[in-house]
Amino acid sequence: MKRSRFVLPAAMVIIAAALLLGQRSAPPASAGGWEYASYLHMPEMKVWQESGRSFEEFGSRSSYKVYLQLGGPPGVGSDEYALVHLFNTVGAQGWELTEIVHIGDSLMYYFKRPRK
Repeated sequence: MKRSRFVLPAAMVIIAAALLLGQRSAPPASAGGWEYASYLHMPEMKVWQESGRSFEEFGSRSSYKVYLQLGGPPGVGSDEYALVHLFNTVGAQGWELTEIVHIGDSLMYYFKRPRK
């Protein structure tokens, strides 16, 4: 009988969390949809692509160079932490990380942001 006291509150918490998560991922009503981008992180190449921009414009062997091409301020230092600074920069530009896919020794990061 003691277990049944906790079933209803636990179920209510799960339902509330599901509703909140569902609201967060819904498209913004006033903005008219989403823009999408991706970042491919391979050992030999790092590439940012978004609507209207080519691979060549934002591709490099270094995450730091892609970070600079996307408007990050210089002086971050080595490539070691450049990926963190790159993601902070695109986050400040409104991009939200939606998925990460691991393909062999490469990673593909997918982003979205409200259409402007």
